[in-house]
Amino acid sequence: MILYSYFILFISILSAFNNPKVSEHSIQSYQIGNLPSIDAGGNPGVAGAFSGISEGKLIIAGGANFPYKMPWAGGTKIFHDRIYIYSLKNDEFKLIDSNQTFPEKVAYGSSVTLPEGILTIGGNNLGRCFDDVHLLRWNNNENKIEIEQYPSLPFPLSNCSSVLVNNCVFVLGGSKYSDTHSSGNYFLKLDLSRKGTAEFKWEILPEFPGLGRALAVVCSQYVKNQQYIFLFSGRHISEKNEITVLTDGICYDLKQGKWLHLPAINFEVMAGTAFARNKSEIVLIGGAPANLFYKEIDLKNKVKEYAPNTDQVKLAQKTLIDYYLNHPGFSHNIMVFSTAKNTLVKIGEFSDFCPVTTNAIPFKDGVILPSGEIKPGIRTPKIFYVGNKNPFNN
Repeated sequence: MILYSYFILFISILSAFNNPKVSEHSIQSYQIGNLPSIDAGGNPGVAGAFSGISEGKLIIAGGANFPYKMPWAGGTKIFHDRIYIYSLKNDEFKLIDSNQTFPEKVAYGSSVTLPEGILTIGGNNLGRCFDDVHLLRWNNNENKIEIEQYPSLPFPLSNCSSVLVNNCVFVLGGSKYSDTHSSGNYFLKLDLSRKGTAEFKWEILPEFPGLGRALAVVCSQYVKNQQYIFLFSGRHISEKNEITVLTDGICYDLKQGKWLHLPAINFEVMAGTAFARNKSEIVLIGGAPANLFYKEIDLKNKVKEYAPNTDQVKLAQKTLIDYYLNHPGFSHNIMVFSTAKNTLVKIGEFSDFCPVTTNAIPFKDGVILPSGEIKPGIRTPKIFYVGNKNPFNN
């Protein structure tokens, strides 16, 4: 009887190792679709597109890529105005249209899903930084996108971050320039309840503390039943175009109107994505690691050090190209920051190359990540879902 009991215990332990129970807190990534081929030439994907959900439709607009040559081979970044629309109904992810266009060829703005549609904010192309703000809304009766002009930003802005809290849209950081130099501590607010009145315009709030930052990660979450705006990582770009990768975190007390510094935790999530879960967790997905970013800057500077057509510059150029060709991709980490415990814990890994310069669009218990950049200059046409389980049948 004792031997039998030990045998049952052994089998139970062995079964636990072979069939580990998935934690209720675990999160995984799932590919749910792709951007469609364009003109029979495939689709490399886009970075910095506007995206969100309206009337049960996923909408992806604009973005930028290198469709002909990679940047290290002399390729030029191309900006787009194409809009992709997917149906999310009946647990099926399905493309329904890719022929409509955005008012401008633009990327690297910010977008927020509202109850009434998707707010697209700022952005840039090769020649201009935009202050435009639009609401994209899907018309089910006419099967088309409706675009409504909203109050313009007080100044042009790109590579900024935005979040919806209590019927107000907040915009943080970014740059006023199309080449993204000189990132700022900008903090703007649009009260949506004022629509239709003379007060429906952007309010310039006091700047957030510390260095200005672009490509930061923003999320709203509670701390002891009080809602805060959390701002993580990003990069500071000086007026001389000197770049510092930031790995800190700050938060804004909406009730008291003041900023607080988070504990000294390494939030290395520049250009990544985030979403709130439960009442005290922020899920942080991916991001561009500082060490790889600094290595790229160092290699570029070495190319500039040498005279043209010398053996030294040819070797430096080859080393830089090798860096790009052998780049491992950005961070695969899926982490959770607890606003109650001030802890950061890794809870999973992205199953594929993890995109940055994309959006985390809330859907069911997780988020949709449409396209994005997976290595310097390289995009992905893949569309992912990050959550406890795949909500789609296809």
